[in-house]
Amino acid sequence: MPIVRGPAVCDNRRMGKRSLSATLASTLAVSSAVCVLGCSEKSSGDSTTSTVKQGEWTKLVDANWTLPAGTEGYTCARITVPEDMYVHAYRAIDPIGTHHTLVTLGADVTGETTDGVFPCNAATIGQYMLFGSGVGSRSVVLPEGVAMKLPKGEKILLNLHLYNVATSELQGLSGIEVQRVDPSAMVHEAEMVLAGKIGGLTVVPGVSTQTGSCTMANDATVFAVFPHMHQLGIHLKATFQPAAGDPLVLTDADYSFEEQIYYPLEPQLAVQTGDKVSVDCTYDNPGTETVPFGDSSDREMCFAGLYRYPRSNSGSFVCAEGTGGRATLEGPPCVEQGAPGNELGVGKYCALDADCGATAAFCLAAHSDGEFGDFCSKTCTDDASCGTGANCVGGSAGFSICIPSGCTLVASDAGTPDAAPSL
Repeated sequence: MPIVRGPAVCDNRRMGKRSLSATLASTLAVSSAVCVLGCSEKSSGDSTTSTVKQGEWTKLVDANWTLPAGTEGYTCARITVPEDMYVHAYRAIDPIGTHHTLVTLGADVTGETTDGVFPCNAATIGQYMLFGSGVGSRSVVLPEGVAMKLPKGEKILLNLHLYNVATSELQGLSGIEVQRVDPSAMVHEAEMVLAGKIGGLTVVPGVSTQTGSCTMANDATVFAVFPHMHQLGIHLKATFQPAAGDPLVLTDADYSFEEQIYYPLEPQLAVQTGDKVSVDCTYDNPGTETVPFGDSSDREMCFAGLYRYPRSNSGSFVCAEGTGGRATLEGPPCVEQGAPGNELGVGKYCALDADCGATAAFCLAAHSDGEFGDFCSKTCTDDASCGTGANCVGGSAGFSICIPSGCTLVASDAGTPDAAPSL
């Protein structure tokens, strides 16, 4: 039987968005504003800080935005954590027009470190996921003794995906509020990861199901599940598949784009290295065209967000495995053994699970077959975000990665490299 219970108190809801048809390119988001520690009044999107009390809802980060009629887009904001913070609960500030809100910690693919509000895209995300919300999401309260540490001096990045179905310009203030606790109250440090499918995800006309999975790279305790698809999603099932033992259904419920909710697990689930969580996403596509993976509201996703502890420090929060998701990249090998890579680590020689550092987040060899992927890479938005001597190359699954200049890439199948390691 499922081990889920009902969600916590609902804070925000929005009207449906199925009436707008948009045609925009999308990049990897995982998918999904500046104000720290209880903001006072702002001007021009700038942030301010003030003292807060433990356990009270206070603004962590937010930003003003404007979106023309009948369009979607992104607004991001970056702040520096002014002091060590221990967060026990999150909730979104999400007026109409907020498709999703994603808050991450650490360096992002742009390489920029300046605080402020700025236009961005789906790939502008940090290394560690703190909180994500969709349409109709509710507040998330972590279990007693569990919190997330936001270290002083680290960067927090808010990525707002905005979607305006109205016939006139839309404006709003979106962001995140948190409840803090005393450091002594944190027994376990938590994180959120996205389990599911990216590469090869295609939603054909009619009713169909896509399946992805995530293999655990370390022992952990999972305490909540957050299903996430887009407008065609109608049902999501997440199943724990231990390396030894019987499968256990975590959630098996109808899905609504207009009410994306978290399911706390009771009891909490202990997982071990090598265990899997499989994710079955069912869609109803009434159109005549196949819909691919993408961050746009008119493309699709298949994720079960997993809240767990301890924090793994893996450098990525996406764990997306699935049929059709692993490409074979034919050679020749891209770089020579011992190659140091550029200033961001892109192009550094690596093999399988080699450590690529904080900026170039993954070794391509661990996520594709063939001899080509022997170097460190990262997701990107343009050539500039890849550093010297590297280019931003788009993949068929809807995301882009950095490839050293001069390398010849030949994909021998229809898949796309899975740019996110197992978590």
